[in-house]
Amino acid sequence: MVNAAETHSASTREKLLDVAERLFAQKSIEGVSIRSINSAAGLSPGILHYHFGNKESLIEAIIVRRINDVEQRREALYSNLNIKQTPISALQIACLIVQPLADFATDNAETGGDYIRLISRLYADRSPQLLQIKKIHYETSDIDLPQLLTTACPDLPDTEVKLRLGFAEHLLLQDAIDWLPPALQQPSTARQQVSFTERVHGLISFISAGLSAKASIESLSN
Repeated sequence: MVNAAETHSASTREKLLDVAERLFAQKSIEGVSIRSINSAAGLSPGILHYHFGNKESLIEAIIVRRINDVEQRREALYSNLNIKQTPISALQIACLIVQPLADFATDNAETGGDYIRLISRLYADRSPQLLQIKKIHYETSDIDLPQLLTTACPDLPDTEVKLRLGFAEHLLLQDAIDWLPPALQQPSTARQQVSFTERVHGLISFISAGLSAKASIESLSN
């Protein structure tokens, strides 16, 4: 039985998203049932189905909610770059890739950690759902990272531009797990004794160097 008040409450929907995100991050998507999410949220048995229909739509809503938040931070950072006066650099592009997620994690404390663990797991599993959502999202974004990298590094062929941006995203999501407080990390994660800021800045520097590297594999055989 669904409580009528719950069906029309925006806070009920947000609570379901928060609880589901936490459970998915702690266990796995396969290991969490719709019934267990409703129960953990203290809501009526059928309420999740009412708001989202099924688990796939619920996961999509979680991803879209967080991607929108991170993208707004990226757009704010991008708007502060004076690229009309000074051409964009690989370092600035690396900042655009890394810093918005780092700021999101900092500002959202534990819930940010839940999202990072969830998105990293989905990425590692090459989730078709995640890849499709990201594709649609980036196609409609005002920030064209491939074009920006082409501008910063005009000698890079298009295939290399896409490849390096893919490497950058992979590194970001792999390293982001180590941003989490020890209590939120996976048991196998080895956390280095560096501050959060040092780690983020180091990642930005590393990605920047990779984006702008001029050496190619062919040069190794010469």
